[in-house]
Formats: sequence, structure tokens, C-alpha cells
Amino acid sequence: MTFSMRLLSGEQLDGARLVDAVLTPGAAGVPRVAINTGVTATERDEQKGFASMIKGLGSMYRNPGGA
Repeated sequence: MTFSMRLLSGEQLDGARLVDAVLTPGAAGVPRVAINTGVTATERDEQKGFASMIKGLGSMYRNPGGA
């Protein structure tokens, strides 16, 4: 998952910082990797929810001390 985000964006970050840099809207108000057009409030909310879900999944599987 993070490998694909790095390929699509050119970022070299990891974890939640990578997800934030790639999937949340930046200064231009548009995410670097969008899952929809982001025109309506619903689509923007879907993008935010998708980013949150990816962060949660990444934290769940990559946090060895969280068991």
C-alpha cells in the first residue's frame, strides 16, 4: 500500500505522514492522489474518510508495540 502511494506521488515519507501528504488536500485544495473528482462535499468527505481508513490500517499492521 505505501509502496504504491510512493510510486504514484514521488514521496519518500512513510506511515501517516505519507498518507497525509498524498491523500489529503494540499495548499491547492486538491489531493495528489484522488479517489474521485472532489467536486461535491460528499466526495471531499469520501476522500478524507479514505485517508483516515488507510492511516488506521497502516497503524494496525505496522505498530508492533500496540498489541
